[in-house]
Amino acid sequence: MTVELKHAIAPTRDPQASAQFLAEALGLTVDPPVAHFTPVTPANKVSLDYDQMDVFEPHHYAFMAGERELDAALARLQHGGITHYDDPACRETGQIFRSKRTEDRRGTWFHDPDGHPMEILPPGQHRVVRPTAAQGTRLRWWWRDRVRDRGRCGDARSVTPVPVISHVSGRPATAAAEP
Repeated sequence: MTVELKHAIAPTRDPQASAQFLAEALGLTVDPPVAHFTPVTPANKVSLDYDQMDVFEPHHYAFMAGERELDAALARLQHGGITHYDDPACRETGQIFRSKRTEDRRGTWFHDPDGHPMEILPPGQHRVVRPTAAQGTRLRWWWRDRVRDRGRCGDARSVTPVPVISHVSGRPATAAAEP
């Protein structure tokens, strides 16, 4: 048997509301609860299982969708008044990402009710246009400065201690939230 990812757990304050939000945005349905999890399962059968937690750091989740599904999701986001962005730093609201490195690649980012950054992108043609060494260096510096100066998705957080729950012990731990 090959190894496959079965599910990922998304911490949330309200599992039902967050699962419903994602399902509506992507044109999916909320699955029946499994124990205390509220799952949403896309076509590849890898479920995102929402679990109630009071304290957590946002996690990034990316969904691959066909061109029509991406367009439909964008229309649902716009109709629902949900802000979407053209980049992971969330600088350009209401815009669609268009790759300069991969031909015909586009997508968008948005946040769920708990602040998890969600990404939707189609498979694209996957013809990667390799940057020159100078372009690659500029891209790395641009990205570092963009994330450092603005934080993730527009917040101006600095590195501060944030209480988290250790996945190993289940007890509170302290970690630094880096922008």
